Amino acid sequence: MKMKTLVLLLVTHLVNICALSAQSAGVLNNGATIVVKSGAFLKVLGGSDASVSIADDGVLQGDIVLEGTIYLEGNWANNSTAINVLEGATGTVVFTGATPVIKGNSKTHFKNVAAANDLTLEKDVNLRGGLSMGSASIILGDNDLTVSDGGTIDFTSGWVKTTGTGTLTMPVANDNTPVVFPVGQASYTPIAVTQSATGSAGNFSVRVHDNVLENGVMGDPVSLPRVNKTWQVGSDASVIDVSFTMYWNAADESASFDRDRSYVSHYTGGAWDANSAASASGLGPFFTTRSGITSLSPFSVLGEEEVLPVEFIDVWIEEKGRKTVLNWSTAWEENNDYFSVEESTDGVYFDAIAELDGSGSTQGINRYDSPLSPKPGLSTYYRVRQTDFDGKYSFSKTVRYNNADLHQAELKVHNVNFDKQGQSLAFDVFAADNDQAYLALFETGGNVLAESSIYLHEGQQHITLPISTDLMSATMYILKILDGRAEKTVKFVLK
Repeated sequence: MKMKTLVLLLVTHLVNICALSAQSAGVLNNGATIVVKSGAFLKVLGGSDASVSIADDGVLQGDIVLEGTIYLEGNWANNSTAINVLEGATGTVVFTGATPVIKGNSKTHFKNVAAANDLTLEKDVNLRGGLSMGSASIILGDNDLTVSDGGTIDFTSGWVKTTGTGTLTMPVANDNTPVVFPVGQASYTPIAVTQSATGSAGNFSVRVHDNVLENGVMGDPVSLPRVNKTWQVGSDASVIDVSFTMYWNAADESASFDRDRSYVSHYTGGAWDANSAASASGLGPFFTTRSGITSLSPFSVLGEEEVLPVEFIDVWIEEKGRKTVLNWSTAWEENNDYFSVEESTDGVYFDAIAELDGSGSTQGINRYDSPLSPKPGLSTYYRVRQTDFDGKYSFSKTVRYNNADLHQAELKVHNVNFDKQGQSLAFDVFAADNDQAYLALFETGGNVLAESSIYLHEGQQHITLPISTDLMSATMYILKILDGRAEKTVKFVLK
């Protein structure tokens, strides 16, 4: 028996079927009713310009009675004022084009929809049967996709992309059966909704967007460890008692997020709430569940902030006699094995130069110090590394040491005078400690006029530097004192 392909069009008012060119073809329905019987099909070919357009003619409303299949290479445009286009259809619309779009001024009530490539909504859509997308996705933008009771969504590797304010709405029964909302943006991050028997059956609407914001749906991103996704959930159910299971990928996690200490957080009362943390499940994608949810608003997955094993109060460098010492103090310590003092000449690469025992687990202030041997004439950087008994570690802040910076205020020169008769330069010096010092007098051109090695005592002292050359008035000279660790330079002009 020969196979028959039947395309049956029953026209109640006016049907225009136009094949304008190989590039521009389509079906334009002005106020008519197009009937595609069961077993029949209507193919609209001609590439992306081949569309089905439904409109009014000023008297009658355009409509389609679909019991078979429409294969469409272009777009679907519903501009009819009828509110029930395809509402009674039992057939399927198959989008075969590369970039299909559902658009128009009115919502279409599809029974079944299939697409070979990503399908974009520019108008709200109701789905009463099956959505079969395979590896393609459906892109909502600012439009809603509503799946009626009994409807199904089937993807092999695509998902519903909530790229704007549009939501995916699906019915959820109060029978403890999870309903998976296959949503995501650039990546697939679905949510499973389970309504308990104490809740009410109803429709739930979901969209997911990137990041977690301080004020739920606005503000700056939170600083907490997090999965960078927010699921916004709403429902018309009169009583809410649901469980949510959120799914995510490793690439969605912030750098500080620890999935072994994660939980579903609910934005409520003006803040993201805390919940009992636990290890997430899965090997990627990962998932975690929260039960007993009785109100709806934004939800996300957050992580507990890492509790540092040591709370550093401060780190600082000071001089104790002739020693340079690194000091630090802690407010408390937990499981603290030891400290390492680390040194660097560039503030980037550090080497350990000393090690001190920690205090284990203590509450209250602990103080530590370690002697330093900074390199003369160089800026040197120091930090403290703390290591737990389990090998984990953290760092204190980094402090900078500079000989001249630290000693400049402790080596003071004043009351500089030239004794022409005695051929000497006289001045007063204040030194912070006892030290051998080198003195030199220069002309501004760098020529050394006099130099000497003396021993400075801690405190104030009067120094005389012999000079074999007469100093000229109204001329600038430079006096330099170096005590081995610090240098003091004084410029002066004789009157």
